[in-house]
Amino acid sequence: MARRITIWMLCLVAIVVWTGLVYAQTAKPGTMKTIKLSSGEEVYDLSGDWDAFVENYGEQARFGTYPQVFRITQTGNTFNAIRLKDNPPPSPGRAGSPSLRGELGTNGFKAVWMISGGGEPRPCKGQISEDGKRIVIDSGMNRVTLTRSEDRTPLVGMWRLLTFQREYQATGERFGIVAPASATELVRGNKLRIFP
Repeated sequence: MARRITIWMLCLVAIVVWTGLVYAQTAKPGTMKTIKLSSGEEVYDLSGDWDAFVENYGEQARFGTYPQVFRITQTGNTFNAIRLKDNPPPSPGRAGSPSLRGELGTNGFKAVWMISGGGEPRPCKGQISEDGKRIVIDSGMNRVTLTRSEDRTPLVGMWRLLTFQREYQATGERFGIVAPASATELVRGNKLRIFP
């Protein structure tokens, strides 16, 4: 009888601890970083390192999908970003080369340009999340999803997926890629499947 009570108490303690951990992870405050300009206007503060997930499509699909890191520097309401790593071949972008530039307004982007690996600026549409920790920029040929480097949790599976994808591409073997690498991975046997 004492053994049953001990087991039930351990289960109860485990449930309480698990519930507390889940609550602690989801209860992060959504404080947004902003800068107050001399004009009194308040804009997002984008400065810092951002994890970038680059998806090329359409006529740019040959450059593939890959992770990158951008460093954004901001002066007032204008910003510039550089790549911190080389883009994987055949994409020509090198570490230290410009990747983004733009101008911010109170509600997000006034204008934003994605700068290709070859150095040509492309006008884009961009959207900043309400908490300022996620940015999606789309040029019509490629899409970049930026997440603040200190908030890596959403991209952990994506990093592993892209590492697998690059290894398979390097060996020249063909695997069952079902859709563009934009979501979760499912590995069964020797086939890598990607679902949107």
